[in-house]
Amino acid sequence: MNNKILKPNYRDMKGFTLVEVIVAVALLVSIGVAILAALGGSSRVLLKADIRESARDLAQAQMEYVQDLEYKTNNPAGVPVFYDKVPNLAADYPGFDAEIHASRIDKGSGVNEDTGIQEITVAVKQGTATIFTLMGMKVNREMP
Repeated sequence: MNNKILKPNYRDMKGFTLVEVIVAVALLVSIGVAILAALGGSSRVLLKADIRESARDLAQAQMEYVQDLEYKTNNPAGVPVFYDKVPNLAADYPGFDAEIHASRIDKGSGVNEDTGIQEITVAVKQGTATIFTLMGMKVNREMP
């Protein structure tokens, strides 16, 4: 019987060295970090787009609501006109608020006659930041 212990020849063995494994892991980690950074950036962009779209929807709804309300006039001294906001604004658009400004369009400079046309500006805010502004006109359909 031959009790000789066979020693393997390590030079002939196939496999990866420690350096190759470390380089491969480093490449995978750097690719993973780049992908996660891209996902984080795209989610921030999507969030901003969603906020702007909600603000635009609110501004359009508010403008339509104001245009459907009864025409209010201000006196020649410049007392501003105030229109109501959309009912249940806080429930339908949490975190948003709308500011409505109405200014009368006069017949030329210095003439204080109400022409029956107002410029309406709806500014949608989130906190103190204005997210979206919409301008439109309101017409007094009762005026001769």
